[in-house]
This record gives sequence, C-alpha cells and structure tokens, in this order.
Amino acid sequence: MTKKLVTVCIPVCYEFEFLKGSIRQIMKNKHDEIEYEIIICDQTSPEMSNKINELFGNNPEIKIIKIPRIDAGYPIDVAVRMAKGEYFCSLDADAFPISNLWLYLPVKLIEEFGFSFIGKESGLHLSYNRQLGEYFHLNNYYRVSKTDVAKRISEEVGFIRPQNKRRVDLIYNQNHHSISCDNGVLAQWYSDDQNMGPKLSLMMDKIIGKTPNLGVYGMVIDDLVFHMVFGQTNEECGIGNLGNDYKSLNEEIYSNGLTDEIIDKLLSLSKKENILNLYGEENLRINGRQYYESGRHKFLSDEDEVTKFIEKIKYQ
Repeated sequence: MTKKLVTVCIPVCYEFEFLKGSIRQIMKNKHDEIEYEIIICDQTSPEMSNKINELFGNNPEIKIIKIPRIDAGYPIDVAVRMAKGEYFCSLDADAFPISNLWLYLPVKLIEEFGFSFIGKESGLHLSYNRQLGEYFHLNNYYRVSKTDVAKRISEEVGFIRPQNKRRVDLIYNQNHHSISCDNGVLAQWYSDDQNMGPKLSLMMDKIIGKTPNLGVYGMVIDDLVFHMVFGQTNEECGIGNLGNDYKSLNEEIYSNGLTDEIIDKLLSLSKKENILNLYGEENLRINGRQYYESGRHKFLSDEDEVTKFIEKIKYQ
C-alpha cells in the first residue's frame, strides 16, 4: 500500500492554545493511507515562537517557518511553494479533525472525480462576481487540492490579497489584477477562469450559536472537521458582545488549553438536540454539498454519484 503524502499548512498568529489542540487532533486522527507534512507558518510574537519551537520543533512530521503577518493568504503562498506532498491542505489553527477520513476522503474524491478544490463554500464569490465574473469560492480554513494545482495558482496570481503583494518578496507572474479582494478571492477565481477542474463544497452539518447574540460558535464540516471562530483576539471578535457561554469557554481554553474535555464539550454542543435545546431551531443551520464546474452550480442530491461515493467511504 502506497501512502499519499499530504502537506498541511497551518497559519498561526496568536492561537497557540488552539494550535496545540489542533495538532493533537491531527495526530489522533491519522489514516493508514495518509502521511503528513505539517508546515506551521508562525506569525506570532518571539515569546510565542519559542513555545511553538519547544513543543513541535523535534517532530519530524512538522516544519516551522517564521514569517511576518501580512494576511491570511500569504502563509498559503509560502507553504505551498515549499510543499513536498502530492496533496495540499490549508487548515486554520482553530480548526481540528474529528475523523480519520478528514484528508483521506478529499484525496479519494480528487482521485475519482478530478476536483480542483474540496472544502467549504464561503459566499465570497457572491460579493465579487460583478468585478470578476462567475466563479465559486471555497474558504481556506479547511481546503484540499492537489499540490501542483495550488502551487500553480500561487505562482501565477497568489493566495495573498493583491493589495499586499508589494509587501512580500515572493514572485507572482501576473500582477495586473488591480481589484482589492478579500482573502483568497483572486486565487479561487483564477482556478475557475483557467478551468482547473470542478469544485466540491462539503456539507456544513451544523452550526453552533450565532454571533454576536449567542455564545458558543462553530461549525461541523461533513463530520470531518470542527471549525471554531475563536481564533481571534478578544478585540477582533468583539468578545464583550458575545454570550456568557462563549466568554466562559474562551477563558477556559486560554487557561487550560484546548483539552480533550473541551473538544468533547464542543462536539456535544454540536449535536442536533443540544443546539435545539440551547439555541433554538433558527440556529440549526445545515447546508448541503455543492458542486461547481464551468459556471454550473448545483446542490447534490442523495442520488448523485458524488454523494454516493462520499457516503460509501464514510460508512463502509
């Protein structure tokens, strides 16, 4: 059995406690057919950098690279250009795997159907379609592709915001795009403009809470990854306006770390019955799998070939 090497890029700015929990979950959810090359893009303070190096510096599966904090796309440009894996995954530090299929399933889907990207749709394409035309945007908090696809995009137009290219020493072959885009917009537009292949947005099974009115907030992506929206400074997320549940859990994480007990608590909160009891029907938001290719967009039915393939792998 030949294992697939997947490069996993994890940018970290100040989410050290979340990073520890995420790495623990990554190591806990290994698959027999997947090998890791983890690149931590360290954008933290010198003190935090020392902690990251002390904790992960001796792990042969982990590389740590110190970079300036420019924007959320810049670490992806850095990591994908040094990636050795056949596949490339971007993963936020405040996201963590909850199944050993978290990389295996996207890899098998890419092999079977030729997807350019697999991840979670963000809606940013709806904000920029007037300027750029029709395309489909998958966010970088959990997104998988073949490395050569991501590398080509990085070298051509970059995952970095166009307005920040002048701040880095990387070379981008095309600099004529003047639109001021949000994170990764131009990269995802370019993959469609160049017909690199269909995209698959995985299901968002559940969402917990709703900022700024409710406390705990996060999403479960196709039973593969739990993504929190904790990885921000208190000022950035406006923690004073969030619920007591959020503040309490946030304080607990920064006091004790993202422990297994907290992870279990988050996953318990994501259960349908608990969302209904705690937050009400309006906060049980489920978004199905979506397929996009060459301007054709559709939600996948239970009878779709891709759906059947996913269900077979998930429940075989």
